[in-house]
Amino acid sequence: MYKIIKEGDIYINVPDVRIPEEGKNIGFYNPRMKTDRDISIAILASFIKRFNIKNPIILDLMAASGVRGLRYKKEIGGDVTLNDISESAFNLIKRNAEMNSLNVKIFNKDARLLALTLKKDNVKFDFIDIDPFGSPKGFIEYCIPLTKDITLFSITATDTPVLFGLYPEACLKRYGFRVEKLYFYREVGTRVLLSFVIKKFEENNKSIAPLLCYSTAHYVKLFFISSEELSSKQLKNFESLEKYEDWIRLNEEDVLEKIKNIGKIYLGNLCNKDFCNDVLEEIRLRNLDGAKILNLAINEIEIPFYYDIHYIAKRFKIHEIPKSTEILDNLRKSGFLASRTVFCERGIKTNAKARELIYFMKK
Repeated sequence: MYKIIKEGDIYINVPDVRIPEEGKNIGFYNPRMKTDRDISIAILASFIKRFNIKNPIILDLMAASGVRGLRYKKEIGGDVTLNDISESAFNLIKRNAEMNSLNVKIFNKDARLLALTLKKDNVKFDFIDIDPFGSPKGFIEYCIPLTKDITLFSITATDTPVLFGLYPEACLKRYGFRVEKLYFYREVGTRVLLSFVIKKFEENNKSIAPLLCYSTAHYVKLFFISSEELSSKQLKNFESLEKYEDWIRLNEEDVLEKIKNIGKIYLGNLCNKDFCNDVLEEIRLRNLDGAKILNLAINEIEIPFYYDIHYIAKRFKIHEIPKSTEILDNLRKSGFLASRTVFCERGIKTNAKARELIYFMKK
């Protein structure tokens, strides 16, 4: 039923299944998320160094097999709490902790009930990791009272069909924004989730500062710090996408209606480049995966939304597309800002308008 594998500095028992979903009821483990876990390790390491935290207090709220939380304990240290509502997962976490001789706290509770108990006991955390199956919406507010003056958060969302615009009414009901699918859907979904989180923290007299926010594969990922000292700065970064109509419309009549319906969302920076350079160094020093994502995020220009050049080529019947590097070089030579994006391998970010980008794609 189980097999032993090594990830990072630990050995763990994981379900012996063909695909991760088959092990959901006995202790879910997804090997495809190893890079994500490596990035989490590097971000946590950078955070505790920057804020001089000697013994970080860490919460892994939905721990599944325990791989993430146990790696935090082994590779970072500190006081680590792991929880999962599944009794099978709870037993697996205990087994894996014992196999690695790791002293951690392990709970078998509904995440919200555990958060309420921790609040009652006045337990505060330096780092809170929220990684549910599906949407994190129902758990965020329960964790806000568990924060210190400064707390690092990692939030994962896998309800991407909703965030990416396939179910507009569901997105409106869940996150407060009516999102229909646009060609830069990954960034829209990431900004919608971040907008929801910002508003939720503001409702609780806290504010947040994004460190690294991106989407890849089947999920959206947010890393940020929360603090009372940040005041309400992020609400000033909420704007309508209509401001960027000349860039994103691509002569499609329904796009304007779609972006109007979304309303105002967070259009500020998604990457703290100074902090992420520290993270990249941690990745190098620890020989972790994730450098590609960090490099893309660090080098991405700070302009909302990207062009998918394959989508544009199809839309405007451009049959021979130059290489992305050539398009980027030509844009820069003409005085425009231009970069790749963490959101899409075919994506380009630039302050050039669509018609100007199309000109360089046809050269």
